[in-house]
Amino acid sequence: MSKKYISYIGTIIGSIFKKGVQMELIHKNPVENVDKPKMSKTKQKSWTKEQALIFLEAAKLRSNYFLTYLLAFYTGMRIGEVLGLHWSDIDFDSKVIHIQHTITLVEGDYVIGPVKTESSDRYIPISDFLIEQFQEHRKFSKNTSEDLVFRTKKKKIVDPYTLRYILKKIAEELKIPVIRFHDIRRTHTSILIDEGVSPKVVSQRLGHSDVSFTLNIYTDVFDQRQVEASEKIDEILFRGHVVVKDENQSDETI
Repeated sequence: MSKKYISYIGTIIGSIFKKGVQMELIHKNPVENVDKPKMSKTKQKSWTKEQALIFLEAAKLRSNYFLTYLLAFYTGMRIGEVLGLHWSDIDFDSKVIHIQHTITLVEGDYVIGPVKTESSDRYIPISDFLIEQFQEHRKFSKNTSEDLVFRTKKKKIVDPYTLRYILKKIAEELKIPVIRFHDIRRTHTSILIDEGVSPKVVSQRLGHSDVSFTLNIYTDVFDQRQVEASEKIDEILFRGHVVVKDENQSDETI
């Protein structure tokens, strides 16, 4: 089992025993001083805007669920929010999406329910281009229904695994880094902040309760930004090297 899973189980067991102490069923929490596995943070991946566009171009030709990916890249919506989106959540006149539904796994089946937090219940403005894509999808696609924007052809809730599988398969065919569907949110975040959009604005789009969560996403791709910054300053200084002229010396570059 992974360290993350072991740590998760340890937290649950600890909570159970803690409740037992509070109810005076036991005198001491037997796992209170147990050391959990040390977690090593894995750097998460994201795509550049060029890679995102390459993927979307391919997905449009190869997948019936192209619009799910386009929507995620444009809005930063979670996979459950994308698959839980109702047509009634889209205000075509005001050009805004109300994120208020998500899908969750209950006893082995996916069901539609409300979003889990107050900050997740949010409004995201959308462009004319995205509205046109929705209208085209509603008119021509077999993967939709009267209520949900995305359905299987048999009108069932789309299994998130389907989107993850297609994402992985197309990325491998295109020979671009394989990322998770959730990393599309990371890509969305990085592109917007790179282009100068306020982290606070991005945070609200993502449904984060604290802007620090948004900045933590961005820091995961910070190393690459540092490399780009070094290359940029090297380019600037190299092109702008200084020529100093001394009265007793000829022109020389130092």
